[in-house]
Amino acid sequence: MRDGYEHRFIARALAWPLASPAAFAARTVELKRENGRPERATAPLYDALEEELARSARGLSLDAIRALVSSAWFGNIGLDATIPLRRHVEELAREHLDLAGGVLVIRDADERDVDAAAMGLRGADRDVRVRRFRWLSLELPSDLIVAAWWSRARRPPITATVSLASPALAEELSRGVAETHLHAGTAVGFSTVWGNLMGELRGALPPLRATETWAPSPGEFNKVLVATAIVRLLLARFLRCPRATRLAEHLDDQERTLREDLGVFAAPIADARHVLLRRPGTHADAPVLRAAYSRLAPRCPRDAGSIDDPLDDGSSRLPAEMCFTYDALDYLRQRDDVGDPLFAQLFWQYVRARSAVFRSVTMEAGTGGLGWFSRYSRRTAALSGHARKNALQTALEHQSQGVALRSLELRLKPPSTAGELYDIAYRAALAAARFNERRAPLHRDTEVGLVLHVTKDATLRKHVTGDPRALHAGARYGAWYRKQETLVVTTEDALERTPELLLLLRGLDVAAEELAIPLWPVLPLLRRLRQAGMRAAERCATRKPEWNVEPLRLTFHAGEEYRRLTEGLRRIHELVEFRVLRPGDRIGHAVALGMHPARAAERAEVMPQPLEERLDDLLWEIDLYASGAIDARAQRLAKVEQEAELLASRLFGGALRGASLSDVRRARRLRHDCDRLLALGFPFPIGPEPTGLSEAERLMHAHVTSRDLFERSIELVEVRTDPDELELLERVQGKLRGELGRLEIVIESNPSSNWLIGDLLAIDDHPAFRLQPIPGREEAGHVPVLLTVNTDNPLTFATSIGDEFAHIYFALIRSGLSSQDALAWLARVRENGLRSRFTLRASAVPAELLRFIDRLPVSDRQKSYARRSVSEARRRL
Repeated sequence: MRDGYEHRFIARALAWPLASPAAFAARTVELKRENGRPERATAPLYDALEEELARSARGLSLDAIRALVSSAWFGNIGLDATIPLRRHVEELAREHLDLAGGVLVIRDADERDVDAAAMGLRGADRDVRVRRFRWLSLELPSDLIVAAWWSRARRPPITATVSLASPALAEELSRGVAETHLHAGTAVGFSTVWGNLMGELRGALPPLRATETWAPSPGEFNKVLVATAIVRLLLARFLRCPRATRLAEHLDDQERTLREDLGVFAAPIADARHVLLRRPGTHADAPVLRAAYSRLAPRCPRDAGSIDDPLDDGSSRLPAEMCFTYDALDYLRQRDDVGDPLFAQLFWQYVRARSAVFRSVTMEAGTGGLGWFSRYSRRTAALSGHARKNALQTALEHQSQGVALRSLELRLKPPSTAGELYDIAYRAALAAARFNERRAPLHRDTEVGLVLHVTKDATLRKHVTGDPRALHAGARYGAWYRKQETLVVTTEDALERTPELLLLLRGLDVAAEELAIPLWPVLPLLRRLRQAGMRAAERCATRKPEWNVEPLRLTFHAGEEYRRLTEGLRRIHELVEFRVLRPGDRIGHAVALGMHPARAAERAEVMPQPLEERLDDLLWEIDLYASGAIDARAQRLAKVEQEAELLASRLFGGALRGASLSDVRRARRLRHDCDRLLALGFPFPIGPEPTGLSEAERLMHAHVTSRDLFERSIELVEVRTDPDELELLERVQGKLRGELGRLEIVIESNPSSNWLIGDLLAIDDHPAFRLQPIPGREEAGHVPVLLTVNTDNPLTFATSIGDEFAHIYFALIRSGLSSQDALAWLARVRENGLRSRFTLRASAVPAELLRFIDRLPVSDRQKSYARRSVSEARRRL
């Protein structure tokens, strides 16, 4: 079994009665066993979990799985046991959380651990509980666990968040943290997303689909989803009424009122209960349920940026969802769990349906690769309308939990018009000004910045992006380039008209599907944006010298996804080889730079790779030898040259003619020369091969224009990793780290993202520990690289910037480091983030942000609203 997976298994077992399709089908409200075996109603749930765990047991015996499940559900309380789900989730919360002042934290081992063996936590230190809670946070919405803790404590909740940091780490994080790798619309907790979804369901149904184990079709799942929203509202209203009756009597009393108020829509309200309880019969479909829900929960006027949750009446600063869950658990306790069977069934069905949505947007371990990640991202986009519309506001609120947030950069897709860009800048400036104005004076210094995406896409209108004939492009990646170019023109135009945009518009990012597009088609776009940023910065130096505006900086996703480690390292090195990056720029992820070559080979000793990519790997290696960057081994060089000649002959066919391997190598370099590429006619249709070209230029022309060559380029060749290549990769990693270190190029590490997308063994195995070596474990000849810690997509990975630092900290502790050494390691990384930030100090000053808004070409009404809104934030403080 892979290290750490026992925690995953236990977390899955603990969450199963609360979140699984099997529990939803069985309408489970309690776990019961007789004579040491699951009772008849519990047995199907137990069997389904056994099958689920067996599929990924990795050598764990069936008896071990059964013992694990039995321990997680029943502990050591005897052969006969009945565990209501309220008690189950409250015990789960008790074993992981504790209150320290006004903050919920991961609890340490103490005298209460006598009964902790039920969850495998007896005597466990905080680092073990943090690890277990990490797995739980991927299985269940954390606000359920938080509400359960308050319910068990029989205390009204005063906080909805959990701090994973130890006291010493919390002190370190209070010295200032920079979030430098964060995507718009994802920096938000699931509780916020769910609350807003409950409001949006009164309008259009979201394009959301859970797994087929929950519903066979999107329509069926939408029906369950709207029924869930209706039941949530009915339960919440019941909990706010005097509790002299049970839910069934209350609903009977309300039926006449509903018929009078809602007319024909009263029947669908009743249907919602039957849908959630899976009772047979003909029920209203999703659109009818939605119409009934919109009348049951009419919209109310709210402040701009507020969550449109029907349960949120503004009376509490805590999330409405957590307060509702706390009230429901408290009611179940008062009724001894079985005193109101209809309420218990409906509430736990609601919890499971909500968890299904949570699981659909939260990435599961074992689903590595950007392809899987893209699926989760698309689902996230369907739910995060509020977070995307108020991207910076939600990001500042979410990422400032538990840390002194000094800088936040938000990455977003370039808008299609200058007007949209101005609107984005307006919203960002207003959100930043309000955020800084309403914080305590000691914390009023969060800088903000926007980073525009250049996105790589594998397909474009169902065409393969690299096909020269795609959308009549006439050149490889031509159609993709022209699509991106329209966004570039928008940005150029806005910066020309309003250079002050650079106060917030701070950088460029190349992201999305890394393997979809090589580096060379991206370079002309980056050059244009860099030049536009330089012109705007020069004008800002005259207009606003006090801002100390720098030109646009660049960060580039590279080495995150790769078929073979050689390919990942080549894509990173090309950024240096072709002088794409400048001092102060950054690389996103760069997992390949820290991955152990031997471990990478173990995962895939033989890997199919597109012919063109394999050839580029070989040409790159030969160029490394030729430049003297890496010492050549004669036998290795001869082998590489032989394979390169063979693949070049296959790729170029008749176009190769009398060209040598040196010409093929030079053709690769010419593709990365912007002037040569544009002179060829890229990205527009390119005519027949001109006369008088050199052999390398001829090969470049064929590479960019030939459909036949393109089709050959994507043919797969099997590549086997041999010991010579492993030795080479070790040397290349050391050399490349040294180059990046000397150039002050910073690596943006994203622990949870890399762990889940890269399918690492655990966060403990993160490549960051080789890039910034652990004290006493430095590798000879390897120079440390400037490294930062970030979150990437907090919603998808159920995390925050404070959580990411905590996961790394406890991984260092588990590796054997003292807390002093672990904190010193994190202090360096934290300071790297602050030093490498793209944001400007002026962006943390509300008065400057208001002056910035005054310079934007937005309406006087918007400018007036901004001033009033910031003043109101100041008065509230």
